[in-house]
Amino acid sequence: MLKVGTAAAMKIGALERNEAEVRGIGFRDLFPAGIHLRVYDLENSAMRNLRPSVLFAGSTVALAAAVGLAIAQMNGSPGGWSNSANGGEAGDPRHGKAGAAAHCATCPGDTGNDTNPLYPKLAGQKAAYLYAQLWAFKQGSRPSAVMGSIVKPLSDSDLADVSAFYADQTMHPDKAADRALASEGEQIYYAGRPSCAMCHEGGGMPMMSMMGGGVQNAPRLNGQHAAYVLQQLDAYATGQRQGSVMNRVAESLSEQERKAVAEYLAGRP
Repeated sequence: MLKVGTAAAMKIGALERNEAEVRGIGFRDLFPAGIHLRVYDLENSAMRNLRPSVLFAGSTVALAAAVGLAIAQMNGSPGGWSNSANGGEAGDPRHGKAGAAAHCATCPGDTGNDTNPLYPKLAGQKAAYLYAQLWAFKQGSRPSAVMGSIVKPLSDSDLADVSAFYADQTMHPDKAADRALASEGEQIYYAGRPSCAMCHEGGGMPMMSMMGGGVQNAPRLNGQHAAYVLQQLDAYATGQRQGSVMNRVAESLSEQERKAVAEYLAGRP
């Protein structure tokens, strides 16, 4: 039998489905009817000698393709993880610095590392994702009286510039306050059904970034305030914040599980 390290086994196990149709909350609802995934068998002699990363990447391609089909439906507007309203053009971080200082410094701070645990850290976040959220606030598809008033006078180019500026900053992660809870969260993050890492992991899942669509533009969560992550998971779970994928995922987690995931992410660099 193939022997792998704990972390690798956790990631491999997260995608193992024993030649069956993907089932359970999240997968059953996310994938279009008729999609079946046949995944690797660890006992298959032809695969025993492959490195865990190769096994994991192969399964990730199949899962990412299916997730991409479901999430692609959200990509029709910038509010659905797309910056198409800006023509896909990258913003200018130099202009964005001035815009951030004028409109955003009170909450996320000059470098996007706000110390208030209820405000998100923006430093190091994907520019496309930041732009999509700012655009959604401006259009009202993500309701917020505070953010709506802040971004209302900003042009699409302004939004892109501010997004580029914060994306260029360095995220400073928090320290996990509860190591046991964080360990529980790590298990859920990688081995949950569906796995959070399947969409949100970047460098740790190189095959995912090749799939494009919503997977590619899912926000980075590493180092984010635990209180803020929990706040957003709760909002998704109750429907206060809308997201056709995240509503189902968050709703499937218990309050304890949402807390654990948030605690784990806070301490990730």
